[in-house]
Amino acid sequence: MRSDATLDGEQISIARGALESGAVLLCASLFGNGLNYFFMLFLARQLGMEQFGLYALGVTLFNTALLVGCAGLDTGVIRFVSAYMAQGHAGAARRVIAIAVTVVTLLGVLLGIGFGMIAAPLSTQLYQKPGLAVVLLCFAPALVFALVGTVLLAALQAFQTVRYTVALKYLWEPVGKWVIAGIAIWAGWGLSGVVLGWVVVFGVTACLAGAVLVRQGRLGVADFAVLGRSEARALASYSAPLLFANLFGVVAPRADVMLLGYWVSAEDVGVYLAAFQTAAVLALILGAFDVVFAPIMSRAWAASDRLTFRESYAMVHRVAFTATVPMCVLLVVFADDVLRVFGSGFAAGGSILAILAVGYLVNASSGCANTVLLMSGHSRIVLINTVCYGTLLIGATAAMIPVWGPSGAALAASGSFALLNAVRVVQVWRLHRMLPWTLAIVKPLAAGGVMSLAVVLLKPYLATAAYLPLGLLACALYMLVLYAARLESDDALILTALAARVRMAAGWAR
Repeated sequence: MRSDATLDGEQISIARGALESGAVLLCASLFGNGLNYFFMLFLARQLGMEQFGLYALGVTLFNTALLVGCAGLDTGVIRFVSAYMAQGHAGAARRVIAIAVTVVTLLGVLLGIGFGMIAAPLSTQLYQKPGLAVVLLCFAPALVFALVGTVLLAALQAFQTVRYTVALKYLWEPVGKWVIAGIAIWAGWGLSGVVLGWVVVFGVTACLAGAVLVRQGRLGVADFAVLGRSEARALASYSAPLLFANLFGVVAPRADVMLLGYWVSAEDVGVYLAAFQTAAVLALILGAFDVVFAPIMSRAWAASDRLTFRESYAMVHRVAFTATVPMCVLLVVFADDVLRVFGSGFAAGGSILAILAVGYLVNASSGCANTVLLMSGHSRIVLINTVCYGTLLIGATAAMIPVWGPSGAALAASGSFALLNAVRVVQVWRLHRMLPWTLAIVKPLAAGGVMSLAVVLLKPYLATAAYLPLGLLACALYMLVLYAARLESDDALILTALAARVRMAAGWAR
């Protein structure tokens, strides 16, 4: 629960800095993921539904291997590097990074070899889609670079350095994929050329992130020569439960696509992925602020600063939920129209998109409960949560897909996700006596209701070309209702400080 006291100057400074970084990261995330989204749209139109379906399966398997291969080390790096830096132990922080990079490189090599070995039997015997084998073989070498780059970017995040994540993850990677894919398709290399471009993209990310850490003196050869035993034990003890959690938490949310590949055609898999990736835009909002506040929570917990810890939890929820509501409304109301952009055949996934969008709204309503558990050292609770969630999701998906097809997969995904978030919120309450919700949640809900009612009433009388202006006007109405309802006192203080920073920057620019 939030403190009733108004934020003091120090708390305003922390909140302002975090929100500024979160806003920058959110804008970069929207830009980068927007490019990724249009990249997916580009591939769907250029490759056709069948080839795009093979790409969808390949990307799902690649991302699954990537997230499992991280073995929780990226999260462990954020927690321990942030905590060691807060305690003034810079050497220990560097050793943690060196240990994580060494381990994840070895895991990447093993996973890449294994990925290549199972490509043929997986594509022919399980999915009965021979074209998938070539896609998986092309993805295999990209795994090593992607894993190393993920841990290195996590280390930069632990130092609360956002600009490199922005430059590499949200600018270089989507732009690089676009450029290389365009060249590959122009040269006639097809889907294989597009996938091989990922090797180049992730290789550049890993090299540049490593160069930044070395240049700033936060990582050196000596740190790899003498790997600290105490740091290794602490990191292994914390990350081991996350490794097992990832086996369920990463595989289970992608079980819908992987099981669909068995039950339905490649075209239906492509439709589902288009809907899934569109709905996933809603996760960017919570994700951006979650990334910024995670090291702040870790440092606050290490310093026994319960006020900052508590306020960070409440603030992430308020900002993320308020920003997610209007996006969810637009995706639900315009679901068929949004997916029709991929091609006329994709419009059939409108109901899938609506179901998934509501699931992501529920996620935003829970705030960063999972991050609170991780940053306060409860990785074993996260493991138990994830195993239970994964078991439920895989079972529900396997039961619903044969009956309802892709819509059943969406229902299983959203329902299981909602239950998981409810459990996390209860656990945070029991451990820390904190809830993400206050009466202030009524304001964005009411504004979202007014917004959705206005769109539903006006949409039947407008042509398709007017849908974009209608969506923009609906967002303006949402903000107007929020303004009329008035901001919370703490939020008003923070936004006033942010406005002062913007005016100062504008004056300096003049």
